[in-house]
Amino acid sequence: MPDDNNLRLPFGEKSSFDMDTADYRGDFRDMIQSRAYRITPEMEEWLNKPISETSIVACLRSFYENAPVGLLIYFFEDDMLKVYFLTTQGFQFQGQAEVTLEEMSRLGDDLSIGLNLNKHSHNRAPRKRGMEWGEESEQESPIDARNIIRTISALLFPEGLGENILENKTEHLIVIPALNIQQIPFAILTPFADDTLFIDKWSYSMAASLYEIARLTVRKQVAKSGEIGFDKPTTLYRDALFVGNPVFSTEGNWILPPLPGAEEEVKNISGQLSVAPEQVLIGPAATLPEIKNKGGNVSILYLATHGIADPENPLDGSGLFFTPTEDNPQGFWSAREIQQNRFSAILVILSACQTGLGQSQDTGVIGLSRAFQLAGAENIIMSLWSVDDNATNSLMQLFMKKIHEPHRFFPCEPLRQAMLEYRKQNPGAEPVYWASFSTFGIPY
Repeated sequence: MPDDNNLRLPFGEKSSFDMDTADYRGDFRDMIQSRAYRITPEMEEWLNKPISETSIVACLRSFYENAPVGLLIYFFEDDMLKVYFLTTQGFQFQGQAEVTLEEMSRLGDDLSIGLNLNKHSHNRAPRKRGMEWGEESEQESPIDARNIIRTISALLFPEGLGENILENKTEHLIVIPALNIQQIPFAILTPFADDTLFIDKWSYSMAASLYEIARLTVRKQVAKSGEIGFDKPTTLYRDALFVGNPVFSTEGNWILPPLPGAEEEVKNISGQLSVAPEQVLIGPAATLPEIKNKGGNVSILYLATHGIADPENPLDGSGLFFTPTEDNPQGFWSAREIQQNRFSAILVILSACQTGLGQSQDTGVIGLSRAFQLAGAENIIMSLWSVDDNATNSLMQLFMKKIHEPHRFFPCEPLRQAMLEYRKQNPGAEPVYWASFSTFGIPY
């Protein structure tokens, strides 16, 4: 453990972390109960235990040994956003910034406007029947994306935090989000005084909660099995299910444009990886019963389709669309139904619109990504906005090539490398084309 005199602790003492985690534990229990999640005996045991620096460091060391991984933990209370940075050596940094709940929400909205997300979503995003494109954003004023990115970066990375992470030689950051932080594309943030991007230095993942860190010891044996792990190539794609461009319903409350780019995306990737034809479901074959039948025991589940996120009704209003059946004429798979299934997937790729969005709470976001995690999926690649078909196709092909190369943090570093490669191949490409995907889970 480092000498306390060398720690940069701009506020309070380390005991403040104990108080914050005590409040977090209560908020997390309330969230689980209010959303009808299953509280397993294992989870009940964790909820009754205090979370401390010692316990977190022990879990990190058990799973990652001496790997260059760091943990960013965000807490929000009384108009104060706090951040703690820990490594396998313990506390390294604390910081805080004054911000209201309304300001945090507005910053997220302003970022969407600044990045011109509505302009780029036309051929990928579903829309409510009777609503024309641009109708929701007629009153929006132009916003400088660079200014809003700097503002968000200053909140999430208080002065000195970026430098501290570099000094600790950290390569990957596990983020425990609060409020709408999960929906922020960390890849485009500027944690330093200059214009250096986050993605130029680190990969990252969003963890569902602090309790996911406790689960690391459970996953240790899987990580060391030889199938996946540090600096090892993976062959998980050989045990995968790919789904693309279902035949969407023409009825109901949503207009769902065809996704020929998603079909091409799935065909290209599955073909390059020599995936068995019966494990590729396209068009009429992409029904929910067939996906449930074939997708429960695969290592990788790849879903290229339409998705919606409802912040007011995140469990029943958020979901994915597939080819309709007699029992499901809309072909809709809600987040509530997803979390009631069981998956063994190490990686679920949601190449769909806004699958990382949902309802923001003190302990993170309720939506599709968390639903798949509760159903047993370990890592979910999620989207933060609707992306151009061609850009998604190119980025996901790069990503799937990267995941079976040797790497340190699966699947986050391969995703980072895919983004860097996309930028290299497309100089000057706006972030809207390459920064929409992030990882929800704990990497190997």
